[in-house]
Amino acid sequence: MKAILRLALIVSTAILIAVLATLTFVKWRQASELGHGLDKAVTQIKGLRGEIRSLKEEIDTLEEKLREAAASLAAQSARTDAPPSKKACSAGAAPRSIDSADASRYPLELRYKPGVLKLINDGQSLTLAAAAGSSLKLGPEIFELISVHFLRPEGGQVDGKPVALVAHLTHRTAGGQTVVVSVPIRESAFQHRTIWQIWNHIPAKGAPEATISNVSIDPMNLLPDNLSYQVYEGALTIPPCAEKARFYQLRNPIGISKDQLEKFLARVKAPAV
Repeated sequence: MKAILRLALIVSTAILIAVLATLTFVKWRQASELGHGLDKAVTQIKGLRGEIRSLKEEIDTLEEKLREAAASLAAQSARTDAPPSKKACSAGAAPRSIDSADASRYPLELRYKPGVLKLINDGQSLTLAAAAGSSLKLGPEIFELISVHFLRPEGGQVDGKPVALVAHLTHRTAGGQTVVVSVPIRESAFQHRTIWQIWNHIPAKGAPEATISNVSIDPMNLLPDNLSYQVYEGALTIPPCAEKARFYQLRNPIGISKDQLEKFLARVKAPAV
């Protein structure tokens, strides 16, 4: 009888040990699977965070483009009906509109190249020298880009609409014919990246030309997407004032922030032109 009881005790103990071992294995397996699951979930969360950041950046970019498009549509609602102001350069005949089928049938084919930043501040305008090889093609004619002049328009308006500044991209042919692409610059809620780069290096009034060799500027970044224009003929708004030029005044603006406008006025102190 004692032997039977001893045997039963041994068998029960063996069964209990087997059950405990099985439960321990099952719990270990579950813990291992849970750990793998958590690692996988963490990896997926990191991937989702990256996708969310990318989507947010795309949304921000789209919102900015929508704002610019809205500004462009507003600018197109009224046809340009006044030539560039010539207060600072009164010499020569008054500008006259030549926006005929002959003058406006060609698109502006821009072939600009980035170049080292070179600036002159004459107290009336800020002049950016263009890189060699930059050009504008109008039909069969090719004009070399010489410089970009940032000016303060008379009364802060162009065509009766508020304008912070204008940029005159001046071109010439080998024969001396001058063409100016005039870009209206309006105040907006956003800083303009390329103008921010230029404004950070505005030299003192009357100082020699400043060359900033580690900064490259692409004039293409100073233009709106839509290059529709109206054409005028008249004298340049910078010396020599008597020089005749053809102005291709763009109907669509680019935008700069209030801080950027104030910085230009403080450093250049440009009078109305």
